[in-house]
Amino acid sequence: MLREWKLQCPNSELDLVFPTGSGSIEARSNIVQRILEPAQIAAGVVDSDGKAKYGLHSLRHFYASWCINRQADGGLELPIKGSRG
Repeated sequence: MLREWKLQCPNSELDLVFPTGSGSIEARSNIVQRILEPAQIAAGVVDSDGKAKYGLHSLRHFYASWCINRQADGGLELPIKGSRG
Protein backbone atom coordinates (compact mmCIF):
# COMPACT_ATOMS: atom_id res chain seq x y z
CA MET A 1 0.00 0.00 0.00
CA LEU A 2 2.80 2.41 0.85
CA ARG A 3 4.57 1.59 -2.41
CA GLU A 4 1.42 2.50 -4.36
CA TRP A 5 1.09 5.72 -2.37
CA LYS A 6 4.73 6.61 -2.96
CA LEU A 7 4.14 6.44 -6.73
CA GLN A 8 1.15 8.80 -6.42
CA CYS A 9 2.32 11.32 -3.81
CA PRO A 10 3.91 14.64 -4.75
CA ASN A 11 7.67 14.54 -5.33
CA SER A 12 9.88 16.77 -3.27
CA GLU A 13 13.53 17.26 -2.45
CA LEU A 14 12.79 16.03 1.08
CA ASP A 15 11.47 12.63 -0.16
CA LEU A 16 8.63 12.66 2.39
CA VAL A 17 6.21 9.76 2.80
CA PHE A 18 3.20 11.98 3.57
CA PRO A 19 3.89 15.44 2.11
CA THR A 20 1.43 18.24 1.49
CA GLY A 21 0.02 18.64 -2.01
CA SER A 22 2.99 20.83 -2.88
CA GLY A 23 5.52 18.30 -1.53
CA SER A 24 6.39 20.13 1.69
CA ILE A 25 6.16 19.15 5.35
CA GLU A 26 2.63 18.92 6.74
CA ALA A 27 1.93 21.23 9.70
CA ARG A 28 1.10 19.54 13.00
CA SER A 29 -2.11 21.57 13.33
CA ASN A 30 -3.30 20.35 9.92
CA ILE A 31 -2.65 16.72 10.86
CA VAL A 32 -4.63 17.14 14.07
CA GLN A 33 -7.53 19.11 12.55
CA ARG A 34 -7.86 17.24 9.25
CA ILE A 35 -7.01 13.67 10.26
CA LEU A 36 -6.78 12.91 13.99
CA GLU A 37 -9.85 14.78 15.23
CA PRO A 38 -12.21 13.66 12.42
CA ALA A 39 -11.05 10.04 12.85
CA GLN A 40 -11.80 10.14 16.59
CA ILE A 41 -15.20 11.73 16.02
CA ALA A 42 -16.08 9.12 13.36
CA ALA A 43 -15.05 6.36 15.78
CA GLY A 44 -17.02 7.89 18.67
CA VAL A 45 -13.91 8.69 20.72
CA VAL A 46 -15.26 11.98 22.00
CA ASP A 47 -15.64 13.97 25.21
CA SER A 48 -18.95 15.08 26.73
CA ASP A 49 -19.11 17.98 24.24
CA GLY A 50 -18.73 15.66 21.23
CA LYS A 51 -15.21 16.86 20.48
CA ALA A 52 -12.19 14.62 19.85
CA LYS A 53 -11.03 13.21 23.16
CA TYR A 54 -7.27 12.85 22.61
CA GLY A 55 -4.47 14.96 21.21
CA LEU A 56 -1.40 13.88 19.31
CA HIS A 57 0.74 13.79 22.46
CA SER A 58 -1.70 11.33 24.10
CA LEU A 59 -1.21 8.93 21.19
CA ARG A 60 2.53 9.12 21.71
CA HIS A 61 2.13 8.09 25.34
CA PHE A 62 -0.32 5.31 24.45
CA TYR A 63 2.10 3.87 21.91
CA ALA A 64 5.03 3.99 24.33
CA SER A 65 2.97 2.25 27.03
CA TRP A 66 1.74 -0.39 24.58
CA CYS A 67 5.32 -1.15 23.54
CA ILE A 68 6.56 -1.77 27.09
CA ASN A 69 3.46 -3.34 28.71
CA ARG A 70 3.47 -7.08 29.37
CA GLN A 71 2.14 -9.32 26.60
CA ALA A 72 -0.31 -10.78 29.12
CA ASP A 73 -1.81 -7.28 29.35
CA GLY A 74 -1.97 -6.81 25.58
CA GLY A 75 1.38 -5.07 25.18
CA LEU A 76 4.43 -5.95 23.13
CA GLU A 77 6.71 -6.34 26.16
CA LEU A 78 9.61 -4.64 24.39
CA PRO A 79 12.64 -3.77 26.50
CA ILE A 80 12.95 -0.22 27.74
CA LYS A 81 15.79 1.58 25.95
CA GLY A 82 19.05 1.02 27.74
CA SER A 83 17.77 -1.80 29.97
CA ARG A 84 19.70 -5.05 29.99
CA GLY A 85 17.75 -8.24 30.45
